[in-house]
Amino acid sequence: MRKIEKICGIYCISNSKYFYIGQTVDIYRRWNKHRWELLKCKHGNKIMQNVFNKYNQDDPFEYTIIKECVESELNDLEI
Repeated sequence: MRKIEKICGIYCISNSKYFYIGQTVDIYRRWNKHRWELLKCKHGNKIMQNVFNKYNQDDPFEYTIIKECVESELNDLEI
């Protein structure tokens, strides 16, 4: 099994009706957590959960890396 490189940075989760910007020290791990929470209807962001529940089949979320950076830059870049 191939190990996926850890990427620190700012990411976007979006569809044609909604977008969410986040930061993390491990983007792929964070995306997997978002997906798991959405599929289990346990996501902490209720708006995101509602959009996922309503549109996921016809308009699924896309996951995009906006900017790779070092951890000390995360807060400034997310703003």
